[in-house]
Amino acid sequence: ILYFLNMSAETVTQTGQCNCGNIKYEIASTVRFSGYCHCKACSRAMGQSPVHLVMFNGADCIKVTAGNVKHCSGIGKMRHAFCGDCGTGLYQHPDGADVRAVFPVNFQIEDGASCRLPEKYHPSLHCNYENRLLDSTDSLPKCKVWPGGEMLNNDGTPTQA
Repeated sequence: ILYFLNMSAETVTQTGQCNCGNIKYEIASTVRFSGYCHCKACSRAMGQSPVHLVMFNGADCIKVTAGNVKHCSGIGKMRHAFCGDCGTGLYQHPDGADVRAVFPVNFQIEDGASCRLPEKYHPSLHCNYENRLLDSTDSLPKCKVWPGGEMLNNDGTPTQA
């Protein structure tokens, strides 16, 4: 199922910040995947569904370089990190997990001409598709729950092997 995890083993470095600029961070890690998540923990925390996440390997992959990140519990074992001043969601992870799911909308990618997300962070799948609010008609694979598990069609019916 490695085709879902279309990222290389190359360590990427990325900077980001919250909306007000009080929180600044750096990421240095490998990317596990980039995709749209439809789970209730992500959707409710961000107030939309699906949520675009870039999943980085390592519990210590994010280094906060300015400000104090606030943490709170979410649905189940989910932990959310956000700016205590402006409320911007920064990243999240299941308690005890060795990954961090980062919101790429906060990446510092503006170059004066564009704010387009680099291709290496483009979504490669949908996960937790069983919880979708609406069907997605794009051509990305739809994982019922997580990569490596059951796959679904755009309408939520199981795919034929």
